[in-house]
Amino acid sequence: MTVQEVAERLGVDAGLVYRLIGRREIAHCRVGLGRGVIRVEESSVAEYLERKRRDAVQAVPERRAKRVLATPAFKHLPLD
Repeated sequence: MTVQEVAERLGVDAGLVYRLIGRREIAHCRVGLGRGVIRVEESSVAEYLERKRRDAVQAVPERRAKRVLATPAFKHLPLD
């Protein structure tokens, strides 16, 4: 896949894809002489998405029960 195709698949700008490639978050290869062109395998995009999904699930904090206060926390405010 080209960088533009990856950007369309992820729904982001091509500049973001270049930054992700630069940070080595998406595996890629260069084809051709000199700097060549960047190519990304479909499996690399799928691995990136799966890794981000796992990170998002782990980042969600557990829901805690709300504390019920016997008295108002702001005693100086009237409760009218």
